[in-house]
Amino acid sequence: MSEGIRENRSGRNNRAVAARIALAALFALFLVCASCGGDRYGSRAIDAKGLAGAPSEAVVEGITRISDSRAYCMPTCLRMIADSAGIHESIEYVNWVTGFTYGGFRKDSFAAFMPISDMMLGLRFGAPYLGLEQELYGSADRDIAVRAIKRELANGTPVMLMYDYNAIAGGDFFFPHAAVLVGYVGDDFLYFEPGFSDAYEPRSFARSRAPIDAFMTGARTLQRKFTGTEGYSYMVYRSRPRETDYAAVWERDGKELRGISVPFIGIATGARACRALADEVAGGTVPAWGWERLLPVWFAFGRYSRDDNARFLIDRLGEEEGREVARLCSVSSGAYGEIEGLLATGGDYAVVVPPLLRRVADAEDALGTRFLSIAKRVSSPVVNRE
Repeated sequence: MSEGIRENRSGRNNRAVAARIALAALFALFLVCASCGGDRYGSRAIDAKGLAGAPSEAVVEGITRISDSRAYCMPTCLRMIADSAGIHESIEYVNWVTGFTYGGFRKDSFAAFMPISDMMLGLRFGAPYLGLEQELYGSADRDIAVRAIKRELANGTPVMLMYDYNAIAGGDFFFPHAAVLVGYVGDDFLYFEPGFSDAYEPRSFARSRAPIDAFMTGARTLQRKFTGTEGYSYMVYRSRPRETDYAAVWERDGKELRGISVPFIGIATGARACRALADEVAGGTVPAWGWERLLPVWFAFGRYSRDDNARFLIDRLGEEEGREVARLCSVSSGAYGEIEGLLATGGDYAVVVPPLLRRVADAEDALGTRFLSIAKRVSSPVVNRE
């Protein structure tokens, strides 16, 4: 995995690419560890009946193209689909309702640490707060999966596909990614890329194009690594009444921030993941390549994601109550930033870094407790913050 963090051959933002690689690699490990080799997300089997007769090409019109240079590719895909359906919310809102940047994970060692929660479960949970219902479909048969995707696209429905980016771009490291498919022409899918740059274009015609074979190869690789099963999966989102019980969001995110620990399988989440990493760093067992290649990326993500959370929460809650939750996010972000500075200048990491990681853990534990308190008394109205 360390070899994967290198200069992007297209000359795009190296830091964003590296962040996405580390983020996705951890997410893959999280799913493998948590799924126990099964389809823990309950995908529906694709019904092969009625799949014949799709047109030779199709384009879904009216889709908003959104991309983000931060490592937010999966929630950005959901945001694109929601925006195209008339629900205009910021990426910070989508991160909040999915819980994407409100949590953490660690499995066994520093090589599986990241300040995120399980995005797949988060997509399903958060979609109703964007007026959407997720439908996850899967098949062991590639041809059936392709025909089913084409049927959705021919019917005017965009498709979210998670796949190994290297199947499209090349490379020798596993790079889970996501895209919004918006059509097909011959043997190619048309799609919107959610990462590497900042863009917001309603009813965009700037569609990318790549071979269907490459996409499906990437989808198969991702499913095998994520769940331990063979096959192909994709997501579509249908309109539904918009959920307004935001108390459930505060509760879920609060629990994700506080986290749990399962020692016998080496898993820790939320604040406990930060404390576990602090103990490992204090033990001096992190190799040089970990400090040089992986941890800087993860700490950078922690810094900017918590900064984004702070700005969103003070806006969501108002100045009086939002000030304290924003302060806790800023404590976490500031500690991550201090670690970044130390990595840039050098020092005795085993001595200096653990107290900063424990500061992150204390702040996120307190933030989770505050969220759970809010959940007991609030059911927020639907407010468009963008």
